[in-house]
Amino acid sequence: MATGTGTRLSELERTWFQQKLTGANARTPLGELKKLYYLSVVGSGYSGTSTLRELEIAWIKVRIVDAGGTPTATKYESTLWRELIAALGQTPSRFTEENKKLFFSSVV
Repeated sequence: MATGTGTRLSELERTWFQQKLTGANARTPLGELKKLYYLSVVGSGYSGTSTLRELEIAWIKVRIVDAGGTPTATKYESTLWRELIAALGQTPSRFTEENKKLFFSSVV
């Protein structure tokens, strides 16, 4: 999968999350950007004490539903990333990092 080749995942994520959050800047740690954004999307049932992994899994499930899919009852982030990419009409990779690169480089 050629999408995102030569670009680090963290760079793609930082750009994407900064575009989604007002008041974010280049000095805001990426983990903080993610947590703030995930909390703004998943909201109820989660708090600032929820782990980043819990928030990301909840957010991926919301995105799958928003794309017209139905997330499986799995605790595995890699499976959910494949489901999200497929729900968006793309061909998922077996590699989670490639699926993330595809998402963060092409989804508005």
